[in-house]
Amino acid sequence: MRRTDRLSQPSRLTSPQGALTLLVWLLVLGLGMASVLGRLSVPSWGNPMGEAQSAELNSGSQVGQSFEAPLPGLAGVEVTISVAASSLEHRVTLRVFEAPEGTLLGEQLLDVGPRASVMELRVDLAPVVNSQGRTFRFSVESDAPPSEGVTLGYSPSSALMGARAYLNGQPLEGNFQFQTYYTLSTLQKVELILTRLAEGKPRCLGSRGFFIGAGLVYASVLSLFAWQVALTAAAGEKDRP
Repeated sequence: MRRTDRLSQPSRLTSPQGALTLLVWLLVLGLGMASVLGRLSVPSWGNPMGEAQSAELNSGSQVGQSFEAPLPGLAGVEVTISVAASSLEHRVTLRVFEAPEGTLLGEQLLDVGPRASVMELRVDLAPVVNSQGRTFRFSVESDAPPSEGVTLGYSPSSALMGARAYLNGQPLEGNFQFQTYYTLSTLQKVELILTRLAEGKPRCLGSRGFFIGAGLVYASVLSLFAWQVALTAAAGEKDRP
C-alpha cells in the first residue's frame, strides 16, 4: 500500500516547485556567466615599444602605418608622441582609415609644446564588428616646422603580421609605435574563448563543438544537482510536524 502511494504522488521533477527551482537556478547561472563575460576584456595589440630611432613629424612629412586587425571590434588606435622643448605650440593630428578604400573612420587633434613631454594621442572608434582580418591604416601629421622636435617612436626590427610603416609614401622596415584596442560582444568573447581553448589540441579535442558540448553537460549536471538539493530540502520542511 505504501508503495502504491509513492507511485501515485507527483514526481518531484515535474512538480511546480521543482520547475520553479530549476528556472531560478538557470537564471542565476545565466546571469553569473553573463557577468563574468562582461568583465572580460581583450589585450591591446600593436608595437608598444619604440626603439632609439624615431620619425620626425613636421609640415613637410607624411607618416603612416597599415595593419591587419587580429580581432573583431576594432575600437581605437593610439600613438605616443615625443615633444622636445620649444618656443612654439604645435598641433598633431591622428587619422584612422579603412584600407584600401581610404574611408575615414575617425580623427583626433592634440596641441603639444612648448614644454618637453611624452603624450598619447588616441582615436576612439565606433567598434568595427567585422574588423578581424581586414586592413586599416593611420596617418600622423603635424604643423610643426622641421627640427622642432616632434617625433613618433619607430622600431626598425619590429615584425607584425600584416603591418607596414610608411614615410612620405615609401615603405619602411619595421613599424611605428602604436597600439590598437578592441571591444567584443558577448558572443564574440565566447567564440574567442572557444577558439583559444581549441588551439593546439588533438583533432578530437580541437573543435569548438567539443567544448560547447562539454559546457552544456557540465551546466546540466550542476542544474540537476542544485534542483535535487532544493527539492530534498523542501521535502524535509514539508515532512516536519
